[in-house]
Amino acid sequence: MKSNENRKLISLFCTLIMILSLCGCAAKQNKYEPYTLLPREFLLGETLDENGNIILPDETIQLTAADIQSMNHGNARMCFNEEGYLTFLNGRYYDGRIEDQEDAVASLQGIAGLLGLGAGSDFFCEYGEKNNNTGYTYYTFKQRYGEGTMENGTLKVFIDPEGYAAGLSSSFVPNLGYAEPVDWVAPQQAETVITDTVYPGKNITVYSEYTQKVAVTYNETIYSAYAVYTDNFTQAGQDAGLPYLVSYVNWDGTYIDTYATSVLSGVETDQTASAYFEGMKPSTYTGTVWLQDGSSTSITVPIAYDAEKECYYLMDVDRKIAVADRTMFFDQGFVSFSSSSDGQTWDNNHLLAFYNYIRVYDFFANMGIYSIDGTGVPILVCCDWLDDYGEPFDNASSSGILRGWAVFSMSDANHFSEAVDVIAHEFTHGVSGYMRGGDIYMNHTGAINEGFSDIMGNVVEMSLGATTDTQWLIGEMSGRVLRSLSDPLLSSNPIELGGQYYAPPVPPSEVDNEKNDRGGVHINASLLSQMSYKLYQYGMSLEEESRLWFTCMGLITPKSDYNEIYEALMMSVKMLELDQRYADFLTDAFQKAKLIS
Repeated sequence: MKSNENRKLISLFCTLIMILSLCGCAAKQNKYEPYTLLPREFLLGETLDENGNIILPDETIQLTAADIQSMNHGNARMCFNEEGYLTFLNGRYYDGRIEDQEDAVASLQGIAGLLGLGAGSDFFCEYGEKNNNTGYTYYTFKQRYGEGTMENGTLKVFIDPEGYAAGLSSSFVPNLGYAEPVDWVAPQQAETVITDTVYPGKNITVYSEYTQKVAVTYNETIYSAYAVYTDNFTQAGQDAGLPYLVSYVNWDGTYIDTYATSVLSGVETDQTASAYFEGMKPSTYTGTVWLQDGSSTSITVPIAYDAEKECYYLMDVDRKIAVADRTMFFDQGFVSFSSSSDGQTWDNNHLLAFYNYIRVYDFFANMGIYSIDGTGVPILVCCDWLDDYGEPFDNASSSGILRGWAVFSMSDANHFSEAVDVIAHEFTHGVSGYMRGGDIYMNHTGAINEGFSDIMGNVVEMSLGATTDTQWLIGEMSGRVLRSLSDPLLSSNPIELGGQYYAPPVPPSEVDNEKNDRGGVHINASLLSQMSYKLYQYGMSLEEESRLWFTCMGLITPKSDYNEIYEALMMSVKMLELDQRYADFLTDAFQKAKLIS
């Protein structure tokens, strides 16, 4: 249960784990003596009595919003949630230099009250990264509650190129308080609750390696629970591209709830997938592929020769990308690569998907993003997606990381393998999920997620010259238009909050793929995605757009709504030193769409 303690003082028990990841940043050399957070040390001068109770100092200095404005000469930009706690800050809040993650923790002491970091706040540094496009460094912290990591609890601290605090964003649950020790049931027992009690008689696959302790909010109550991941056996979930279910079981074995999800989270990538590429001999294939309009084109792709099995695979040894059968991977847990005995005979759809995923991979790699996690996790393009009746399944999806692979799914029921915007859309889902530090795939946050993917889908496709489209459509090269960014009303998508075609948010208990598009995640994607077309028409180049939206994705958290997205865009314009007229244009566009007041 959640503590009702509402103190504006902070005690941080930080497990400082530094993983240098996204954007390929290198370890820093400290030029200044860093602040060192010792075990049981409190940042605001708290002490412990002989019984281990916290004794608060008589006076502590906590900054107010007015103080921060004064530090920034009235130019700070801030967002607050409905409870009045700070969720986004573009501006300085700390005068000292920040050299490492411990300094980043120390910088928070003066704004603990604004963030709601009450006594007992517990979090750890998940990773630090340097954005090579801006020179800024980000430290990403994850919130803990008892023995579990708080679902979607993320705080980011932004450091400018000179080493000073430039801002932050937060989706931490304010004043979380202390978690009372509990006697957990075994993880296997939690899994049994799902398979035998919640879904008895269902042929369900449990991904036991992903079962983990978390803290989850349900009906405004915080629970210490197990997250149990299984396959999504419901057809509606598959239709929405959500291949997994995450079920929460309370520490005492009581079932809480289940959600559909597109990702498996919480477990570091293992080396199993990388091992498949070892010993393979790189080669190339050049040949003709046929397109949905009846035309053909010549492509060249890397392939690999397996001397042991005397066959070739659609496999890129350098980039670590491979094509495999989806049913075998998901249902049997076996990787069956797309193969050829002579290296010349290949499935047409497999070739197209492989070719275009390589092109999209290279686009992101040129921005310093290697695979979806920035560190080069191997990619498995799973083709021949079938439904429960063995028929080609009409969808494409990003399926998170499973068994060490970043997994994407493609089907023969459509021609999405020809559409670079669709493939880049799915790739962006993987990238943005890691950058946000979580995913709330419903209502506005889900629509923002889809909006980013539509934006980058078009930016990548047009940058690569993979379309003749000038109207920023999604899917047009597959022979089937899914959405229009230039005129969303044409595809029954809204252009303003609350306007025609707008899908209102729904309570979590009423989220449904078929009835309400999970609160309009696809329907309302246009509210954000239309901004990219408007910017392009206003004069922003595709190269500037790619840097702007990528930078913005790195500044937000899983709970960021349109107010935070707007402020992140304003900050991105500043960080990238883009023309101020773009910020003014976006302000006007967001106001016309009623996304900000």
